[in-house]
Amino acid sequence: MRGMISGNTVRCQVGKEGAGTYGTAATMQRQIKIVSEDFKYTPSKKQEGVLTGNIGAGVFQSMGIRTENSLSLLARPDDLGIFLTALFGQETVSTAGGISTHVFTPLGNALTDYLPSLTFKFDKRVGVFVYAGCKINSISFSTAQEDFLNVDLELFGKDEIKEDTPLETIVPSTFKAFTFSGGKVFLAGTEMADITSINFSYNNNLENIIQTTSTGLYYKEPQPNTREINLDIEMLYGTEAETWRANWFKTDDMLAVKLDFTSRELITVGNPYRLTIEVPAAQCTECSMAVSDANGIRQSATLVGVDNSVNTLITATLLNAVTTAY
Repeated sequence: MRGMISGNTVRCQVGKEGAGTYGTAATMQRQIKIVSEDFKYTPSKKQEGVLTGNIGAGVFQSMGIRTENSLSLLARPDDLGIFLTALFGQETVSTAGGISTHVFTPLGNALTDYLPSLTFKFDKRVGVFVYAGCKINSISFSTAQEDFLNVDLELFGKDEIKEDTPLETIVPSTFKAFTFSGGKVFLAGTEMADITSINFSYNNNLENIIQTTSTGLYYKEPQPNTREINLDIEMLYGTEAETWRANWFKTDDMLAVKLDFTSRELITVGNPYRLTIEVPAAQCTECSMAVSDANGIRQSATLVGVDNSVNTLITATLLNAVTTAY
């Protein structure tokens, strides 16, 4: 009798590819507990379109090969670093008093600026599927009451290879994920009270469909384009929310945005694991407080990060006990 493979048996590992080695499978660094994955081999197949002289249509040929991928996981303080360094492209790390501070900032737009690529391996029992040359196109962090901080990734990859070599043994993270209850939102330097949901997204706008005579069946290594930053929040409507709406939605003024998540687990006494995302310049583009029933009114707002030509567009800071750069 044939057995069925269950999702709970799938193992996922990831490693960062070295500089200048795009599409060359990396050594695995971390085993990730995933919520879901959808990594897809995506050939571009074209039919000849000829008159066959018979009753059927012409044959197809593969004209290009890439992978289009999505991955969902929970934000854990040790796992996040490898994704943040691949997302932004620049990382510095310093350690003092047993606490490591990882600071991630966006890559520039020079001709030589390429984001790090990742290799993913999935053990699906029938074989290990390897996806090399994966670049993070976009990421979103979302959470609401009684929930974890969820991470959703969209990635573009170079190819899929199936191999029979078993995955190496890597112990997955034992740390608890960040949660909504450990989160705070600061707007214009002031903590906003009674936030009920948070959805933050960052998009590199990678162009993954450029094929040249130098790439063969594959596509050129994508580079980041205009970076897009969006924050959607919901809050209980009241005096503070209305004052905020008047100050920032009914004007075109820019304000700083900071998301701060702290864990219940400590690196050292009095120092929790922490994730901070800071956008120094943003503008509120939407704000509404529609009434639909007798329950408490919610005000929703959308803030968009903008380039003020002065500050770094965005900075993410991760505090943990990992002493080396990802």
